[in-house]
Amino acid sequence: MVLAFALSACGKPVPAEPTAVFRAACEESLSGPTITWLERRASTLSFRLSRGIDGTRDRISKDLRAWKPGVAFPWTDTGSVSMCGVGGPGHGDHYTVEYRATADALDMIHAPGGLGRGSLVRVNDDVVLTALWRPPMEGVADDIGAGRYRVYVACQVPGADSGQLERAPLMGELDDTLTNESSARIHYTHLLHSTRLLVEALGCTNKPVVPAEPPPAVK
Repeated sequence: MVLAFALSACGKPVPAEPTAVFRAACEESLSGPTITWLERRASTLSFRLSRGIDGTRDRISKDLRAWKPGVAFPWTDTGSVSMCGVGGPGHGDHYTVEYRATADALDMIHAPGGLGRGSLVRVNDDVVLTALWRPPMEGVADDIGAGRYRVYVACQVPGADSGQLERAPLMGELDDTLTNESSARIHYTHLLHSTRLLVEALGCTNKPVVPAEPPPAVK
């Protein structure tokens, strides 16, 4: 849990500025070295709403326990929870990691389509990775590439219906319009780090094996 306090003039603890709390949540979720890497890739960073590991766990576990067999989620997917939100110097620049419960069963997931290069990697029986990378647009000044990286994990949450394991997995998404980094391997490594922490916090009873890095074939 991220707790940050400062001392007031009267010696009483007061909450730290939201930016400091959000940065701490990102350092907890993505690791300090990842934040340092982001600082090297952008001239300025701003830290936005970030719930960290505990805040994300509390919301996601509630959503997954709400799933019932034969009854779809009242949405296509549940609302996303911002584990870490980082903004950059330009409008729309961001590096965000979000999680949500999804109605996409693992065996139904496909490589994303649309503009860009889509890919899918089935890591093991419990973990699937997808990516969509759009390179900078030729002839458009100052345009940078945009990447969206997802991890799907079969995670049986304590207290949830047994069918939730296969029908309502956990999904994490890293969205990058900040760094112009085309390497899926770098992005997946950041995303998988936070996923491993969240899976541990959720206490997934099926013990899914989430790797620290993507398979060697991912570049």
